[in-house]
Amino acid sequence: MAISTAIRSILTPSDTATADASRGTPSDIDETGPKDTVQNIETAEHVDENGVTVREINITGRVSGELGIRNQFIAAVERKWNGVWTDIKSGVKYVLNVDLEKALLNGDIHMSGGSCVKNYACAEVGGRRITVVQATKFAGDPTGMAHEFGHLLGFKHAPNGSGNVMSYDNVGKVSIKHAQQLWEKHNAK
Repeated sequence: MAISTAIRSILTPSDTATADASRGTPSDIDETGPKDTVQNIETAEHVDENGVTVREINITGRVSGELGIRNQFIAAVERKWNGVWTDIKSGVKYVLNVDLEKALLNGDIHMSGGSCVKNYACAEVGGRRITVVQATKFAGDPTGMAHEFGHLLGFKHAPNGSGNVMSYDNVGKVSIKHAQQLWEKHNAK
């Protein structure tokens, strides 16, 4: 799915984004949008009292695992992924709601120990499992936690220096682009 020129023009990368050099450069960059996922994502559209079209993307799930970092993961993911953005060209408001305390219809998000190539954590794109190599380092990296959650939602990597949470930038952010791509992928037509 291509993003329109109008949408691209309102997206600006963070000028303070720097890559975590220890992680290298992502080899599987793909900014075309999320792939299929097993995560529970529901969408709804309505017009608010001011006549503004509001598109809600609601993601729910339950996190399990034996690593003792569940609460840090939930807090980091909800803090990074929850947000409201307005497309200044169309005026459409996008609301992204993540609640990892609700029961997931399709199964849990599960964190467990294991190994990853060059990273202290990794996740299968569109899957349910996050593999954690270094729990202490992962627990101290809210952007890394949000990045791995993005993989579960179906997102692949973004280029370093883009300020995108799906890059290896240490200050990557979730943006209107993510909300728009999730809407396009999961909106019931």
